[in-house]
Amino acid sequence: RKAAAEGPDGFQDESHTDQVTTRWYKQASEQGDAQAQFNLGSMYEQGRGVPKSDKDAVMWYSKAAEQGDAGSQNNLGAMYEKGRGVEKSEKEAVKWFRKSAEQGHSGAQINLAFMYMAGRGVSHNPQVALIWLQKAATSGHDHA
Repeated sequence: RKAAAEGPDGFQDESHTDQVTTRWYKQASEQGDAQAQFNLGSMYEQGRGVPKSDKDAVMWYSKAAEQGDAGSQNNLGAMYEKGRGVEKSEKEAVKWFRKSAEQGHSGAQINLAFMYMAGRGVSHNPQVALIWLQKAATSGHDHA
């Protein structure tokens, strides 16, 4: 007889694994672990192991971003850019993309370049956009 959490192939199903993972991330996040906060934010954003919640994703990304986690800063910028879980603010998006980009996060460098290219949250400036694209290319980003 298979355990309730096992799928038809005898392995634990993904939702159970996500729930267990989320529980561990929550414990570490509540103790201030920035990487766990980033991971927990991602779980909420994707609805893996927890109900999908952009507001909770933003809360955990914010905690990690304030500790300097570049991935969280980039994701938080994207949430502000799209108005997911927070009031849409392109200026706030640029702020977080810049913090992440300055740490060498190539995805944030691309995001910041696009904001400069489109004049969203910052003045339109193709020269600055090119600088950030070049930094992303140097960092090895595939789309730079």
